[in-house]
Amino acid sequence: METIGGDLRQMQRTLLAASHVQALRGAGEIATYPAGTFLALPGEPMDRFVYVEMSDRKDQEYFVDGLSGVLIDQLAMVPGLHVPGRVSSFYFKGKQATVPEIAKALGVAHLLEGTVRKTGDTLRITAQLVRADNGYQVWSATFDRPLTDAFKIQDEIAGAVVQVLRVSILYHYVPEAARSTNIEAYTLYFRTHSYVVSNGSADYDAAAQQLHSALTLDPHFAAAWGWLALVTIWKFEPTAWGSSIRTSPTLAACTDARAAADRALELDSTLVQSHRAKGIVLQYCDNNLLAAEGEFRRALELQPRSSDALRSYAWLALASGRLDQALQLAQRAASLDPLNAWNSAAPGDVHWTAGRFAEAEAAYRKAVELGPTDAGLHALLANILLSTHKAAEAVAEAELEPDAGWRESALLFALDAAARKSDADRTITAYELKYGDDDPGGIAAFYACRHDTQRTIQWLGRFVAKHQGEYHDLPNREACFKNLESDSSYKAWRQKLKLP
Repeated sequence: METIGGDLRQMQRTLLAASHVQALRGAGEIATYPAGTFLALPGEPMDRFVYVEMSDRKDQEYFVDGLSGVLIDQLAMVPGLHVPGRVSSFYFKGKQATVPEIAKALGVAHLLEGTVRKTGDTLRITAQLVRADNGYQVWSATFDRPLTDAFKIQDEIAGAVVQVLRVSILYHYVPEAARSTNIEAYTLYFRTHSYVVSNGSADYDAAAQQLHSALTLDPHFAAAWGWLALVTIWKFEPTAWGSSIRTSPTLAACTDARAAADRALELDSTLVQSHRAKGIVLQYCDNNLLAAEGEFRRALELQPRSSDALRSYAWLALASGRLDQALQLAQRAASLDPLNAWNSAAPGDVHWTAGRFAEAEAAYRKAVELGPTDAGLHALLANILLSTHKAAEAVAEAELEPDAGWRESALLFALDAAARKSDADRTITAYELKYGDDDPGGIAAFYACRHDTQRTIQWLGRFVAKHQGEYHDLPNREACFKNLESDSSYKAWRQKLKLP
């Protein structure tokens, strides 16, 4: 990508066609070059669309990403158009790849591209639809509008693309309502999406802070309320197995997330995100799987091709023991957003639960390839390697985990399985001091793997005192609790708490 400032002195090297460089020069100081939504008629390859900010002003990047994201959502609502999710759409952002390379990797037929120039309160957006194979321009338009009309421009672009692609059921197209009329709140909202990409606990804290700022500016911003509920839970529950590597949501977190999800639904019950947020709260805080399923189903009625809703529904089906349905939903999510690393991990979750370890390992390896810096993926791969008795390899994989909490948790079990007892002893001692309040259940699982009943009960007691529901973990860790099922003191402790 080549960045060209108003004086053409600042440049970042990457491949751009001459026409794009010329367009950037004409655009002036602030410009964006789109590279990525995917559109396709039935039976045809998909197109892709994403805006890439060419200025070094990050606020402009978030604004443009927001425009792109809403266009993706709007076009995904059109029957007859197949639009993969945002993660795939943004996958090549900042990467050195030509349009033909991207088209080949994703099987795309057309590219919707454009530029954005924001000067004061004025916005100029140019957009063009081109064929990926020969660069032929199918359609183009320029929109000069006040900044407050940004949302109307999105509708105009989406509607024009639908017309150009000659979708026979065009009259069914109903653009999604603008999320907020406050541009600053809108920009803050999309900034939070950049935080959660890495999936680290601190990233979710930063996202929540930004969302509170956005909601201060616009308290009626329904999508932001829904997103706040999601990031509040995801800090604790980013994967399929309840607490997994992180601890379960605290009572306080559940209270906050529940209030945010309810507010989102109160403000706009037609948003997919509102129903998905409510479903996740019902599943992970209230353990009400039936009600949660109703919310996920409603989300998919509103947007059948929402890969995020499909993945959430897949994890619920997995928790309900419906493995065949869970796999179908996870695979559907992956087909719609194939470059989303968690959409590759989700089928692995199902395979792992079903005892298909080779398939699970392959799925997690693909997820790691797509998201090598995403928190949790290396740790998940390390844990499946423990299930296949590859302890040394699991240690090496755990050490690659970028997130400290996930890494240290995975290393506990990997070092112990690798018969490195002294290393495991030092690690668990440090882990207890650092994470004893946050992850008592994980520590209990470690001692269960060691057949240490007394310490298992001690740490499970600390978990029960702080969290709702029974402790759940990754399959290889939950299996360790079976080591204690015949122990009389363990059975008595469970009976005292009326646990099954």
